[in-house]
Amino acid sequence: MKDNRIVIIGEPSGLPLSRRTKSQKASIHAVVMPGEALATTEELEPGKGTFEENGNIYSSVFGTFFIEKENTVAVVMPANPLVTLEKGDVVIGKVASVRSSMVMLEVACLEGNDRAISGNTAGVVHVSKASEHFISDVSKEFGKGEIVRAEVLSGSPSLQLTTASKHLGVLKAMCARCRHELVKKGEGLECPECGNIETRKMSDDYGQFEPEIK
Repeated sequence: MKDNRIVIIGEPSGLPLSRRTKSQKASIHAVVMPGEALATTEELEPGKGTFEENGNIYSSVFGTFFIEKENTVAVVMPANPLVTLEKGDVVIGKVASVRSSMVMLEVACLEGNDRAISGNTAGVVHVSKASEHFISDVSKEFGKGEIVRAEVLSGSPSLQLTTASKHLGVLKAMCARCRHELVKKGEGLECPECGNIETRKMSDDYGQFEPEIK
């Protein structure tokens, strides 16, 4: 597919928008800030990532300024476009609430990607999708506020997740008694502070991966 975009590179000319020639217009920064003036509506049409006000076109996002050749449309491509979750995506999130039949997970990000997520970030792990083995009550395997790695089963109409495979599950768990972080001991978890022993549906790298979620 032919790329019809031109990257505008260089320093601002310093002239009012209405007095800039096409060559001077091409001296606008390639990377623009929200609210930065790009062109007049006499010169270009506002496109994605821009807005028009009083005859001038401005950037609405932080990103790179392009002009589409064929349509003479001003476009700003976001520097960090939003992520739309799809089936098979691996995500990191925090447990918002737990019931015996399901875990409510607030998804923070795609694993290895810090871009913001577009759309619904409230996901559900049903008890039948929590483990490769039978679990009758997921509240015994997940705790509120704990960090979890999950896989997207469906992004719409609701966000459905699974933690069934070995690499999915709890990454960071807290003691139900004293709220200290639990450490792996054999097939279970132990609190180094109070000695409490607990079980979780752990990921295979529990304690080795440090998720950056507050």
